[in-house]
Amino acid sequence: YNNIGFAYINGLGVAKDTEEGIKWIRKAADNGNGVAMYNLGILYEKGDNGLPKDLDKALDYLKKAADKGEGDAMSEIGLMYKEGNGVPKDLQQAIKWFEKSVANNSSLGQINLGIMYYLGEGVEKNPTKALELLQPSAIKGHPIAQYFVAFINYDNENYGIAAEWMAKSAQQNYPPAVHDYGSLLINGQGVPKNVEEGQKYHQKSKALGYHE
Repeated sequence: YNNIGFAYINGLGVAKDTEEGIKWIRKAADNGNGVAMYNLGILYEKGDNGLPKDLDKALDYLKKAADKGEGDAMSEIGLMYKEGNGVPKDLQQAIKWFEKSVANNSSLGQINLGIMYYLGEGVEKNPTKALELLQPSAIKGHPIAQYFVAFINYDNENYGIAAEWMAKSAQQNYPPAVHDYGSLLINGQGVPKNVEEGQKYHQKSKALGYHE
């Protein structure tokens, strides 16, 4: 049912019909499908595809999905606590949910927990632990993970490796990476100096919505 719902929402093989899509996803969630519960939670959190934004319903569905072992739902609950989105901001709760998420093999959980360790938010700053958590997702091609792996290497003055990871993230149009790869080009750090090309990356990042 969940897959049928997404087919309708995205117009895959059927005429696009978001209302019909939501109906099928809701049916799947009512039948105990954890992925559908997670999807409904995200839709309510964003106020997307015809559903009104409702953070209480979002959290309710995400917690139901978490109870079914959905690691990505646990990660999303962690983000809500990290940002104070629909719940009081609580970094310790965020860490707890991210750790649960990692234990349930969620790449999103690894990324979010890795960022917490890199920034020292809710935990003692630990770039080594951050790298351990972020590297697997970076290798799988996740642009945010690639961006932070680049930064950790940059901090360690491994500029060549930093530039490689930053380029990979920038190729996926992750706006901060596009900007920062431009800066590496302008400064000739880890890559041959190329001011003109670097400025092009800076302009592109602005077009993608990046603000310094």
